[in-house]
Amino acid sequence: MLLDIKDYNTADRTYTILVLLFDRNIFEFGSVEAKHDTFRKLMNDAELSGFVLVLDQLIGGDDTKDDKSLVMATLSPPGIDAFTELTSKLKGTSFLKKKVSKNAKRFINDQFNLDLTYVTRKMLVMSQPGLGPKGSIWNSARTVKRFLDTRHPHSFMVYNLNSEKEYTYREEIFDGRVRVFGFKPRQPPPLTLLLQVCHDIAAFLRQSPSNIIAIHCKSGRSRSATVACAWMLHAHLFQKASDALDYYSKTRLTTGTAISLPSQLRYLNYIQTITQTGLPPTNVTELLSITVHSAPKGSFALSVVSGDCKWYPKLQNSTGESLVFEPEKSSELKEDVKIEIFVDKTLSAILFFNVRMAETQTMSFQRSDFDGERH
Repeated sequence: MLLDIKDYNTADRTYTILVLLFDRNIFEFGSVEAKHDTFRKLMNDAELSGFVLVLDQLIGGDDTKDDKSLVMATLSPPGIDAFTELTSKLKGTSFLKKKVSKNAKRFINDQFNLDLTYVTRKMLVMSQPGLGPKGSIWNSARTVKRFLDTRHPHSFMVYNLNSEKEYTYREEIFDGRVRVFGFKPRQPPPLTLLLQVCHDIAAFLRQSPSNIIAIHCKSGRSRSATVACAWMLHAHLFQKASDALDYYSKTRLTTGTAISLPSQLRYLNYIQTITQTGLPPTNVTELLSITVHSAPKGSFALSVVSGDCKWYPKLQNSTGESLVFEPEKSSELKEDVKIEIFVDKTLSAILFFNVRMAETQTMSFQRSDFDGERH
């Protein structure tokens, strides 16, 4: 057996390669599914007779551009057992766990080494619990279960914020103590869902003074941070969204801030407003027009989605002037609204907001209010 960890550079990205060479019979190379041509080339160049795990340099973060960037050979059942057992004993695994965790703080003692942080006495945040090979690099679901059973027996609830099917797991792993409030990465949850999860957490914690919650998304980053900060505001641990986020970032991360997308920050501010003044009544707003000032030069298009309303105005050519888009028929906006901007047929920026929280009939957004490039 040989363990080797190295970088593999290509024209457009850098991969971190974990190469484990075992008996060829352990693996079923006929069922390898290569999602990238680069992966196929790597397999040929390396002339490997073992197992290759390819990690995109962005793997582990909600900012990953390609949710399929984790590419691996399909293992036979004996191969999964061998991989899990051997990698748990290799120093290289700790290196890789740390690389996947990036700047997230880990819980490490003589029994556990997990991408997991106690944000408060009642709330911990972690990355995705995984099984088999993924569990050897992410958090092992079985190890997380043993951690929770050891420290919080019969008094925990796991909150899964993933909406992607590949990050689901059997709730029986945690004795059925799982709640799923999934929403897509790199965007805020619907406001109603964000309020629902806050109410659900509060109800569970009220059941017993020993109860605690364990929140996770894929990496335990922006989605988890959004819900964790929302709950701290809902529980009146903080009065301001900025203070909750600052505390969370310092507690969960070694450096940086846990949330950088303006739309996610906007929804945290919504929770701040709701906890201070209450939830405004449902508001249905008719969209009359959208004006884009100093539009980027080139072909310019946008889309508006809000519930049953889906509006795709005709493309306009911009020379840098203001553009006005007006619906040809009545378009009603209700609750959450998503606006996407396309420049030269490329998704350039995206914006989420909630019309219930609008203070005036005319809403104005600056360029800095958009979530930036999404391609």
